[in-house]
Amino acid sequence: MPLPKTKLFGVNGNLDSFGVVNLLSELEDKLSEQCGLEIALADEKAMSATTSPFRNVQSLASYIEAVTPA
Repeated sequence: MPLPKTKLFGVNGNLDSFGVVNLLSELEDKLSEQCGLEIALADEKAMSATTSPFRNVQSLASYIEAVTPA
């Protein structure tokens, strides 16, 4: 089971770029199906961020919270 600090992408990350794309696609599908949220996780904001939101589980969770409408 991944922990908050589990590295996803980047140096010593567990996923390559294809794996990140698959993960984000699955997360978007689950957020849509289970929560009714239609959000794009791999958008321009995420890709141009100085610090990648895809570096670990915690940063990805924080990014999802930030882009989720209230």
